[in-house]
Amino acid sequence: MKSMKNTGLRIFVILVALIATNAWGRFSLAVQGDKSVTNRLTLWAGGAKMVADKPVLGWGNGSAGLNYDNWYQDLSSQTMHGSMVNSYLNIAVEWGLPALGLILFFLLAGILLCHRLAGLVSPSGRGLLAGAGAMMVFFTMVNACYSTIYNSLPLALLAAGVLIIAGFYGGRKRHIALPGPMLLSFSISLFCVLSLYLFGLASIGKDPVRISHAAAGTIWLCKPGAPQKAPDLTIVPDYKILGPCHGRRIRKLFCENMDYLHAIQVVEPGAELNNCDGGRVVVLGARVGSWGTRPPKDNQGVILVCPVAPPSAPMKIQLLFLPQADRWHVAEAWRSWARQNKCPVVFLEGDGILDEAGFQKVIDYCIDS
Repeated sequence: MKSMKNTGLRIFVILVALIATNAWGRFSLAVQGDKSVTNRLTLWAGGAKMVADKPVLGWGNGSAGLNYDNWYQDLSSQTMHGSMVNSYLNIAVEWGLPALGLILFFLLAGILLCHRLAGLVSPSGRGLLAGAGAMMVFFTMVNACYSTIYNSLPLALLAAGVLIIAGFYGGRKRHIALPGPMLLSFSISLFCVLSLYLFGLASIGKDPVRISHAAAGTIWLCKPGAPQKAPDLTIVPDYKILGPCHGRRIRKLFCENMDYLHAIQVVEPGAELNNCDGGRVVVLGARVGSWGTRPPKDNQGVILVCPVAPPSAPMKIQLLFLPQADRWHVAEAWRSWARQNKCPVVFLEGDGILDEAGFQKVIDYCIDS
């Protein structure tokens, strides 16, 4: 009878916890926010793909959320992410797999050494080690579901300090066998790193558009089964014209053009323009001024779209797209420049911020010409 009461109490506590945390809503497939379980798992699967594409050095500090939204998020989703909502995955995406392996090794080694040293110290020291081990376990577990490794780092440092002091004190009395815990920590961390990399590789093949090359400031997009050749088209976007999620819009147009099988190169906003490899280069908005100091390569056509500043340098371009409404107050200067240089001009609806129809018009011209 008593065991039945205890079982009923446990079930009641579990139900209260599920209701209080809105767990039913998090498990619902209909939830579109980042907090649903389905979307969280989708985000983590995309993070694994990012790791597989740049496994050694990663995508750069602080860039996980934005790069996921641009290049890996489902085209039907509009959610903006700040991180991977998983500290270990976030480290692997931004800093690379070697950094993740190193952090996992030190965390696991600390937990195992706390257990090993517990029998070598006094009862008071045992209590300190128990506290240090508990903090390390808590630190390890909480970072699996939250990106809090930077905020809760003092806990791990405090635990590591206790571990070092206890190890020094215990080591003065007895010999401590370190190879066992170290080897086990290394084996587990290596297994985790390789598993993440292999899972990412297996997931990549399911995407309609994937990244075939990712270097500093440049992305190559291609379709599965298409020939792996140099890009035919280079797009040089900026945040003023396309917004922060420029990659999602570029991928969507690339998917919709079913017959276009060439690779597309995207030069990230803020990156240098020295390595524009496409036969045609579409330069948007604020990047036009930067392009003016870089003459095109042989047989390379350059298309300027919605410049936000007046012409300031001689440029050899193939076509100029201007908005009908002069949001940036530079359209008249560009019209005059186009007449003097005999450059054809195409007008787009809108005020200089490219909507989906305007961007589609620009890309269709590049693909069909």
